[in-house]
Amino acid sequence: MKVTYEFNLPEDQAELDQMQQADKYHSIIWDFKQYLRNRVKYNTDDLTQPEYELLEDIREQFHQLINDHGCTDTF
Repeated sequence: MKVTYEFNLPEDQAELDQMQQADKYHSIIWDFKQYLRNRVKYNTDDLTQPEYELLEDIREQFHQLINDHGCTDTF
């Protein structure tokens, strides 16, 4: 199967740029997700209880936003 996207340039330049950078955005999201996971899972000795709870809250909210926007969790 082939998919073709068409853009009317120069009007749609911003949309084209965004689409062309989607893999970079995916990598950023993956890296941030892994950072949060590793901080919560492996660095608990370095965290106070309020810091740990804040990281957990951020991590849960991050996952919720991914799900709310209908993204598959391929991250």
